[in-house]
Amino acid sequence: MIIVTYNLHKSTDVISIPRSEDDYRTELIKEINARIPHPYKAYNSKTVTFEKDDPRVAVLKALKREFDVVILDEAFVSEREINPDRIEFVIETKPLDSTFTGISQAEDAYTAFPNLLITYATNFGNKLYKREKDSPEIHLKTQSKNLARKYVQIAEYIASDI
Repeated sequence: MIIVTYNLHKSTDVISIPRSEDDYRTELIKEINARIPHPYKAYNSKTVTFEKDDPRVAVLKALKREFDVVILDEAFVSEREINPDRIEFVIETKPLDSTFTGISQAEDAYTAFPNLLITYATNFGNKLYKREKDSPEIHLKTQSKNLARKYVQIAEYIASDI
């Protein structure tokens, strides 16, 4: 939360300005990167959307945020390609109709945010884990430091399983 103070008629009033989703996301990425084990790195995620009516033209239509944060193992990332053996964690803050199964050791991490989507990609195939929280609202007041720690716990757990 940003606090702005100003002088009005020789008195000091305080205005509380809530953080935007972008501000919160930036803070969250910073906190995750401060704690996540090497060689993992968190990124803000953007997706390019093309015109669906004529895919041959592939006209750039918009930049759309599909997921809020992507955590990649940098060992599998190069300038030209992302190896299919990558380990990728995709964090989604929009509500999804889904259920959570597996990875009981990391289950408590799913209560820290309205929704967390993890894609775990290896040579053995893709596994998708989702969890729907009782309340789909985005709680921007969630402590970023605590949330980042939980994501790091998931990264450490899955990395140890490889």
